[in-house]
Amino acid sequence: MQITKDVDDAFGNGTLADFEPIFKYIPTNAIRQIKKVTNTWLRFIQSKIDDHRINIQEGSVSDAVHDALKFQAELKCKDQADELTDVHVRQIIADIFGGGIDTTTQTMIWCLAYSVSHPDVQAKVHKEIDDVIGKDCLLLLSDKAKLPYCEAVILEVMRIRIISALSLPHETTENTSIGGYNIPKGTQIWTNLWNLHMDEEYWKEPEKFCPERFLDDEGNVQKRQESYLPFSAGRRMCIGEVLARNSMFLIFTCLFQQFTLSPIKGKGKPSLGPIFKNLVTRCIPYEVVAKERISGQTDSQA
Repeated sequence: MQITKDVDDAFGNGTLADFEPIFKYIPTNAIRQIKKVTNTWLRFIQSKIDDHRINIQEGSVSDAVHDALKFQAELKCKDQADELTDVHVRQIIADIFGGGIDTTTQTMIWCLAYSVSHPDVQAKVHKEIDDVIGKDCLLLLSDKAKLPYCEAVILEVMRIRIISALSLPHETTENTSIGGYNIPKGTQIWTNLWNLHMDEEYWKEPEKFCPERFLDDEGNVQKRQESYLPFSAGRRMCIGEVLARNSMFLIFTCLFQQFTLSPIKGKGKPSLGPIFKNLVTRCIPYEVVAKERISGQTDSQA
């Protein structure tokens, strides 16, 4: 967690090289710090992979690292070792953790902030979970279709506070055009996803938090809307979309199945104003009170 924070701080401060590539060759303090924390991060990942290489021989329970190592071993047996080298394995694991932990965490932080700031929404979440699942049954991924309002809340959070306001930069591989604009080969492209999610042409009162906008007249989750791209789009969209959606659904529903969240007395509700750091839309740190929801009691009694 500390390494992740250090990496985030180093990259989040930005450098001149972000705007003028030639400056990456000048060893400024920012560049040196980025290289230092990146090397620390990769050494940490490599140490975990090395541990897994030892444990995999002992038949331990498989996880993402074990799966990658097993696949690598299979390729070596087929004389295809170059297709998945040790560097590939390290970078795959680094991408999974680097690209998945912070974004999912920040989305859940926003979910809690909006739920605390809109107690009527939280009450509807509690009611749907209680009516369909109950307070004592284990929530499963297969319950997702049965809890459309819970899913709608998560979808609306990802719209109104999209984690990647600007998608990662891409570069054109040939001369092209879009919307009447000529774009030469080698042009760096940034997609303004925030603007898509706040476009009044597609969203009524886009600044208003309204999970119902993702539900149809029968209360079911609507199909993906045209101007909704929390995971970007195209062949380079986020490959972790399914994993992220499933993880957030389970975390969100399990949490509100067991707890009622409210502001700390005297401190007020969490701020919903975004701050932008390291290409991530972050929430100002806040504290809330979590009260256990006991079976047989209403939220007012808990």
